[in-house]
Amino acid sequence: MKCELQKEFLDISDELKQQMEIEKNDLIHIQMELYLFLTNTYFEMVIVTKRMTFQKDVQVVQLPRQCK
Repeated sequence: MKCELQKEFLDISDELKQQMEIEKNDLIHIQMELYLFLTNTYFEMVIVTKRMTFQKDVQVVQLPRQCK
């Protein structure tokens, strides 16, 4: 009886260990996806900001025409 309990305990322990490993890997995967999303979003924002700044700098200012 004692031996059976020990075996059952070890089986449960192994199963729990496997589940924890799976959960850990899932969490790492989610963290990587979040990092990539945030990095991509940051670079998109930088590009838009630079484009807007460039457009402001390059805007053509119309000078008044001089009479001949």
